[in-house]
Amino acid sequence: MALSVSEINRIARLARLDLSPEEGRLYADQLSRVVDYIDQIARFEEGLDGSGPDSSHGVRLETPRPDTAGATLDVADFLRNAPAALDRFLVVPQVK
Repeated sequence: MALSVSEINRIARLARLDLSPEEGRLYADQLSRVVDYIDQIARFEEGLDGSGPDSSHGVRLETPRPDTAGATLDVADFLRNAPAALDRFLVVPQVK
């Protein structure tokens, strides 16, 4: 997607930036390349989930597993193996 110099000038005005005509042309080219790259990444991601045009490649992302807590170690068992403990806390050397 090519951005025009007038679009860049409008963005610059909204950001309260003063651009010279040379800067407007330079930024129009640079931002157009950035937007094109973002579009390319979006098309690639559409193909990975199997819903996009590249889904014929057979690449699919796995559904993420739910983030749940597993088994935990009992505090008393943990502190029993610690070199030093005070109340229910692990005692460590002071950091200087």
